[in-house]
Amino acid sequence: ADLRSYVRARFESRYRVIEAADGADAIVRASASIPDLVISDVMMPGTDGHALCTALRANPETDFIPVILLTAQADQEQRIAGLDRGADDYIVKPFDMRELEARVENLIASRRRLRERFSGRAAPLKPVEGTLSPDDKAYLDRLSAAVQAGLTDPDFGVNELAAALYQDRSHLFRKTRALLDETPSDLLRRSRLERAAELLGDRAGTIAEVAYGVGFNSVSHFCHAFRQAYGATPSAYRESGSRARG
Repeated sequence: ADLRSYVRARFESRYRVIEAADGADAIVRASASIPDLVISDVMMPGTDGHALCTALRANPETDFIPVILLTAQADQEQRIAGLDRGADDYIVKPFDMRELEARVENLIASRRRLRERFSGRAAPLKPVEGTLSPDDKAYLDRLSAAVQAGLTDPDFGVNELAAALYQDRSHLFRKTRALLDETPSDLLRRSRLERAAELLGDRAGTIAEVAYGVGFNSVSHFCHAFRQAYGATPSAYRESGSRARG
């Protein structure tokens, strides 16, 4: 309890801190709030830190949350055990709070950079090598494939995307928000408009053909959405691309 109070006092001025008394409580709270990061002691009554980490990794709604484990056991086998169960970092007690703060900031910044890479207008939906965990990379590979497969279908929406990934809408929403910092509907809309921009730049068909080709039922709706995203009408964007290549 004293260590929890100390850690909370150091972080609550910069972060919204959710505190759990033990591992079982932490599993419930993490599933309900989907935090950006979990800090846990290894030694706890009942569900210890290793079991907590295993439970978080086994649940598709929490499997992407970074976990830092704190332990008084400094031997290599204990550290390896924690990492094998999916911990992202392992800190031996007693520790310098500045080290914990730095590691927390680094993990959150890494996730933020990932979001920026994927949420940028021109960023393609593909994994970033060296940044993603294997599970996150595999998930984004499947997400990208599902989005691309349904891109031309005007009836392909959030429900269809969730079904293609064998998930419910709430799980899909939480994963895309965590990894891409956008909703599934925003992801689909952005992906369609990015594909439209590529087609317009290549002068591949008429404006109407491009609109229908990326899943829009209405040319006027497409033109409005495209102008909002790119600051130019589809025809002006296509002409500016032609001049740039010339």
